[in-house]
Amino acid sequence: MIDGVKILCNLSPSDWTNNKNLSFRSWTDLSTGEIPHNSKHAELKSLRLSIISGNTGTFCNLRGSLPKYFNNGENNAFDYDYNDFLTTCDQLADDLKINPKRAILRGFEFGVNINLPFEIATIYEAVKCLKMNICGINKIEGKRNGLRFDFQQYEVKIYDKGQQQTGKKSRLMRFEIVVKKMAFVKSLKIKTLADLQNTAVWLELSKILLKVWSEIVFVDKSLKYKLMSNHQQKKYLRFFDIHYWANHNRNTYHKAKNDLSKLQTLYRGKHNAKHIISDLITEKCQKLTTLSSTEFGDKLTKSKKQNNTQGNTENATTEKNHFWRQINHLDKGLKQGNNSNTNLLENTRNKILNDRKEKSKKKKPKKSICMNCKKELKNKKASAKFCGLKCKNHHNGKRRTQARQKQRAKELRELKKLLPKLKGLDLQLLIIYKADGVQYADYLSQREINAPPEWIRQIIKSS
Repeated sequence: MIDGVKILCNLSPSDWTNNKNLSFRSWTDLSTGEIPHNSKHAELKSLRLSIISGNTGTFCNLRGSLPKYFNNGENNAFDYDYNDFLTTCDQLADDLKINPKRAILRGFEFGVNINLPFEIATIYEAVKCLKMNICGINKIEGKRNGLRFDFQQYEVKIYDKGQQQTGKKSRLMRFEIVVKKMAFVKSLKIKTLADLQNTAVWLELSKILLKVWSEIVFVDKSLKYKLMSNHQQKKYLRFFDIHYWANHNRNTYHKAKNDLSKLQTLYRGKHNAKHIISDLITEKCQKLTTLSSTEFGDKLTKSKKQNNTQGNTENATTEKNHFWRQINHLDKGLKQGNNSNTNLLENTRNKILNDRKEKSKKKKPKKSICMNCKKELKNKKASAKFCGLKCKNHHNGKRRTQARQKQRAKELRELKKLLPKLKGLDLQLLIIYKADGVQYADYLSQREINAPPEWIRQIIKSS
């Protein structure tokens, strides 16, 4: 459960510097021998110890993986339970003189390792976002491994634990929450290392793991796609686009989540990967807390009942909104109970299949017809529009004639509007005409133009 920690140990530096098992190092200027920084560092079984001198005093800090320290610095790819954690606290007290009650936590990691019944790549493809934030790439020692959600107070990581240890892909999935700021677990009243020695705290951390996993948008490919209507199919395919989930406000985000859960309820396949992993997380948390299954389940349900009786109005409001968002035309006549969902699913399937059969019967192949003579086209391409070149030319000729007639009618309408206005303007016109093979140009006013038709026909241009 508990993995990496950051601890302010509240010790005297001599408790570590006088320890024969620790070898502290610091930065030194080779040319002058001067030590530029007032800090010393040492390592012990993958734990990094540091003694830092500041203006207000000297601080002893510890950071690293407690399971690795418990395993003599080898690896942390095993189930680190509550009893192992208590043993580790005793080892820290013996080896490093760390008192759990005085060791202040500055951050820690908690999570579970679960063996999947399928490839972990399936999880990477299905996980889309968490609380309106799309997932990013998780990197371990500079190499890509899994997914990561980064928030201000905490991080959520999903990655291949076996690949981290051996470099080869496996089915050992690590689901982990990194507490960056202790305000994230303020309600649990966790301040020191001793506070983590309480099984009730481990139970609450298990609840946080299960809650975060339930809030992740998980789009599974196992739904029965062919039974969906066309509208549902388009919506379902849109859910696979990770950027679709980033372009939402709070209302549309929750509506999209409800639509997804509705499709998952109606058209769920043989296996629901998210529920399988949720069960595996619950089982592993119960194992790591060293509680029996009945004790773990009773305490989990008891804490839920207490939260409900304490008047958690926020959860009640969200549950109410969740309930009303699910009401649509498909829910008419729906009764509560286990049989109602199955009856609704069967009725929906039958209706969709019958509608598709009727549509397939009514559909008839479309016949191609010539756009000119309106005869059926035979032995032609599917894109053909005419039965021959003659029909094509005749049709295009009609179109050109209609276009010219339309343009001429428009010009006449404009000319009728313009002629009455020209009489009162007395504009001068440049008349260019041709006589005896020679072109002439004269400026004439409108009232000076009084020429016979023979002369007018010789005009080449006027402006």
